[in-house]
Amino acid sequence: MTEKELMQLKFLKLEIAIMREELEQLKSLRDYEALRIDGMPKSGTHSDRVANIAAAILDLEAKLYTHVEELLEKWDRCEQYIHSINDEDLRLMLRLRFIDGLVWEEVSEQMFLSETTLKRLMRHWRKTYSKAV
Repeated sequence: MTEKELMQLKFLKLEIAIMREELEQLKSLRDYEALRIDGMPKSGTHSDRVANIAAAILDLEAKLYTHVEELLEKWDRCEQYIHSINDEDLRLMLRLRFIDGLVWEEVSEQMFLSETTLKRLMRHWRKTYSKAV
């Protein structure tokens, strides 16, 4: 597995979080617009607006579901790959860095190792383990 493949997890998680936030905003807007419908005759634009928002919500939910499925597949592959590594420090470093999305300073604090040691571990991983699977 390559570093690029592992890094994709962080970006997929970020994209999903952004889509969830957008979904919540659309739902709030839909609820607000639905409250404004009072049953009095008006032009069709207001109810059309609620219908358009509802359609956007369904579309976004479908995209979100697809991205979550993709993330779960990649996540599982990464978990299996990391679990297959025999070196405990290396395994923990990869998990913290790529699965948990921590920056080097945070990984260093969690593992009680210097960033220099972590970068040496990373070079060792790149040389020994990193390859396309």
